[in-house]
Amino acid sequence: MHHPRDTARVLHDCWEALSRYRWRFVLPAFAVCGLVLAAGWMLPRKYKAEAFFERRNTLELSQMASREKVADPLGDPRTAVNAEILSKPAVDAVLKELEPTLREMGAIRRPEELRALKSEVLNRSQVVWEHRSEDFDQVRLEFYGPDPKVCRLIVNGLVDRYIQTTRDMMERKLRNAGDFFATEAAAKRAELERLENGVLNFEIEHGEYLPEHPNGVPIKLAQAQLDLETIQMDYESARQKVDALTAALASEPERVQLEVMGPNPELAVQQDELRRLRQRLNDYKAVQKMREAHPDVVTTRQEIARVAGEIERLPAEIVTSRSEQSNPKRDELEVQLATATAQRDALASQVRSRRLAAAELNAQATQMFPVRSEYRKMSRAIEDAQRDIRFWENNLQRVELALAAETGNRGVQLKFLKRADDNPAPVSPRAAQVMFMAIAMGLGAGALGVFLAYRSDDSIADGEALSKTFQVPVVGAVGRLITDQQRKMQRLRDLVIYPANGVAMATVIVALSALLYLDLERPQALGRVRAAVWGEEAASQVETKAPTTEAAPRAAAPLPGLDRLAPAPAPGSWSPQPPAARGFDAEPPSASDLEVGPGLAAGPGWTPRESRWEASGWSDTEPQ
Repeated sequence: MHHPRDTARVLHDCWEALSRYRWRFVLPAFAVCGLVLAAGWMLPRKYKAEAFFERRNTLELSQMASREKVADPLGDPRTAVNAEILSKPAVDAVLKELEPTLREMGAIRRPEELRALKSEVLNRSQVVWEHRSEDFDQVRLEFYGPDPKVCRLIVNGLVDRYIQTTRDMMERKLRNAGDFFATEAAAKRAELERLENGVLNFEIEHGEYLPEHPNGVPIKLAQAQLDLETIQMDYESARQKVDALTAALASEPERVQLEVMGPNPELAVQQDELRRLRQRLNDYKAVQKMREAHPDVVTTRQEIARVAGEIERLPAEIVTSRSEQSNPKRDELEVQLATATAQRDALASQVRSRRLAAAELNAQATQMFPVRSEYRKMSRAIEDAQRDIRFWENNLQRVELALAAETGNRGVQLKFLKRADDNPAPVSPRAAQVMFMAIAMGLGAGALGVFLAYRSDDSIADGEALSKTFQVPVVGAVGRLITDQQRKMQRLRDLVIYPANGVAMATVIVALSALLYLDLERPQALGRVRAAVWGEEAASQVETKAPTTEAAPRAAAPLPGLDRLAPAPAPGSWSPQPPAARGFDAEPPSASDLEVGPGLAAGPGWTPRESRWEASGWSDTEPQ
């Protein structure tokens, strides 16, 4: 572990070395940083084109997809979107369609370039699902290439081809599926008709053995068994009634004694006595005004109580005469017994006849099971045929509904949400990356310069180093002797020259960084700046928004003051134009671009813009 004093000493030595060899640090750092920033202008550009489209399932197809028991005969187009958009046949078809336009733009000139472009499209394109649900999908297609116009054309072409191909495929599949389902439904209807005719003939021939027949053997047998059970119950009731009457008749005597009942005369006498006593009591109390304590009243009440007790004791009727005669109840029981016996015998005869009929029906029922088995098979066949017809008709109805929805643009809606446009700002390289690399490499170069200067410097800087080198003690030191003129020059360097150099280098670095930032991040703003500097007509050639159609060749306008910057071009050569006004993605100069502007003369040192750029490794359609 290092001591804090050692760390502080090392930092102090580093700072002393940096102060001593500061220009060994500043100059390499400035040079390398400036070179890296300048090299950023020469790096190949990559542009990004992206297009958005959506696939939306509305109510018709959503309902069809949610139904059970019926498989989806159309499949899900979402599962093959990547393969359909970026497949080799799709890319070949789009490039074949765009080949005349690309050749006119100068993007491709040879078959090898077309094959290389195809490889780039297959390798640098990507399908991204922004949103994905059961009834709504939003998809983004990205492509990275050296030319923004080519990227735009390819991305839009791929999406357009996918939308059209998907619509055609859906319509073709729907029509094929509809024809297939209609054929199957017609075949099942014919089969159902044949089965129904067979069942009808079978019912006519074996109707009495079928369970649904109103006069069939099963119904007759069931009715016979029900009647037999009813008659048996009636027979059992009649037999029990005969037994009960026989028992009752056995308990009844043949003759009975007859007694004649009449009113009790003694009871009438007592009732008359009671009325008389009550009349007397009433006379005592109402007429003679006797009290309850009077002896006559008390005696009368006692008599009344005694007579009332006698009346309660005496019966109301008594036997007045007795005689013997035949028992009428026994005669009635004999009549009832005769009737019940006759009813029992009749029910017994009916039971025997019903049993015979049931036995005959049971014998016929043995032939019913094979007939029923065959009838069930035919019924199951009809049910299967009806189920198949429902299946195919449901599918046919779904397909017809989907076809109507697709034809009316209400089914799988494929909509181009946002078409790709020309993006003037490249996605690679980024200004921040280049600036960070320039700063890092500049600092590294400056540190390397200081390190090499420090390691290669053998001079003695202080007394301590002198004492260690010569092994002699240092008695004293004399300061540096400078004249007044040297002191003035030193002050001038410290206060004017060095700050001016620093400001100049910082200005150069900042200017290079700003231009690089505008070129990579704000190319439109850079174009407006150049247009403001070089003229209004050049500004009209720089569009603030990337065009959606291929730019036509533009004639060059005379630029004021350009004759002071370069030799005049020869007659018939192309008039110079600012690079930002044309842009890296501009077309090659046309015949109108090769006209000489007024006031410009050709010179031996001037070459057209495209020739100079191609010599330096740049290309209009594909920056290197």
